[in-house]
Amino acid sequence: DLRALGAKAILLKGGHLEENENSNDLLIMQDSAELISAKRFPTKNTHGTGCTLSSAIASYLGQGNNLHKAVHLGKQYISQAIAHADEL
Repeated sequence: DLRALGAKAILLKGGHLEENENSNDLLIMQDSAELISAKRFPTKNTHGTGCTLSSAIASYLGQGNNLHKAVHLGKQYISQAIAHADEL
């Protein structure tokens, strides 16, 4: 259990599990766990999206959002970035 090592919250990314039509991440907080799901897009342009997600979450936290909201906003942000990556 990663929480036993001192983590207050854990975000497990499931984006590389290709058999699903959704990209599912698991947010584990001290008193709750939540599956955060977004549509998976048929693209190979996903290199660096984990780093971008963590940066987006940090940015949303810096704007004053709580962790739960910041993770949801970050997931929306990265999903839209992936959805439109082939247009670049």
